[in-house]
Amino acid sequence: MGVGAAAVQEDGAQKPRDDSAALTEANEELSDARAGRKAAEKRLSKARDALEATEGQSGSTGKRRAPRPMASSSGGAVQSFSGNGGKSFGTISIPTDSVLEWTNDGDVFQVFSSDEVPVNSRGKRGDTVLFKGKYRKFQVNAVGNWTIEIRPR
Repeated sequence: MGVGAAAVQEDGAQKPRDDSAALTEANEELSDARAGRKAAEKRLSKARDALEATEGQSGSTGKRRAPRPMASSSGGAVQSFSGNGGKSFGTISIPTDSVLEWTNDGDVFQVFSSDEVPVNSRGKRGDTVLFKGKYRKFQVNAVGNWTIEIRPR
C-alpha cells in the first residue's frame, strides 16, 4: 500500500493513492539542495579564511572593519539594490573584488547566482566577499524588505 491520501472511486469507495513517486522525487530534490548548500558553505568558508588571512597580514586584530568605498581603475562604483521578497537581476558584473553588504527586516535572506550561493541567512544584516567576475542568474530570495550594496575592496 502506498503513502498518501485516499482517492474516491466512481462507486464512492475510497482507494489509497500511491504518492511514492512524488515522495521519491521530493527526496531527490532535497538531497540535491543539501549538496548545493554544502558546496556553497565550503566556498564561503574558503572566502572567509582568505579574507581573514589577508586582514592578518596587514597587522589588523582580525576583527572585521566596515568596508570603505574605494576608487578603482576598473570601475569602482558602489552598486545598490533594494526590494521586497524575491527579485531576479540577470547577470551582475563585479569589476574588482568587492564586499556585498545586506540588510533585511524579514526572517530569511538569500542571494543566489548560477554557480554560487553567497548568502543564506536568517540574520538582519551581514556581509560577504564577492570576487571579481560575472554572476549569472543573480537573484535575491527574501522575506521582507531588503537592501544590498556591493562595494569594491
